[in-house]
Amino acid sequence: SYSIAHFSDFHLSESPVEFARAVNLVRDAISQGVDHIAITGDVVETAQFPVFQRFWDCLCKLGWTSAEKMTFAPGNHDIFPASKRFPFCGPARPTTIFARLCSLTRFSRTGRVVKILGDPYPVGKVLSPDVVLAALDTTRNGQYSPFRWAEGELDEDQRAAVSRFFA
Repeated sequence: SYSIAHFSDFHLSESPVEFARAVNLVRDAISQGVDHIAITGDVVETAQFPVFQRFWDCLCKLGWTSAEKMTFAPGNHDIFPASKRFPFCGPARPTTIFARLCSLTRFSRTGRVVKILGDPYPVGKVLSPDVVLAALDTTRNGQYSPFRWAEGELDEDQRAAVSRFFA
């Protein structure tokens, strides 16, 4: 059997209590013998790269950032900084923060994968002969209003890439 621990929406900030809780959840999954960890976004609240870097460094120290052990796909809170106009809205992708985050986590998305050049989505990874992990970005891309991100869409490039992968 193959086990996956899936984490999402930690929404970490500078709070040491929240940070310790998130790291301890990952440690607990590892101690229980999980085969793979998938983190699907919103590790930080509003694109706080130093907080994300600290979290990623903890995963590195635990030995869990290789493609065999981890898959990370960023969320909108990881990408967009806070602004005065909208609490979770910044410029359209790609931002400098987005590029740094993708560079830092790129090794978690290597191996037999599907992806579109310049975008961390979609991710399709063969984890074992019987297990495939797929992560898609269904936010409404190109929207400046965070109130419209959750409406969901999967653009043609992503649909085509996923179709090629599963073929």
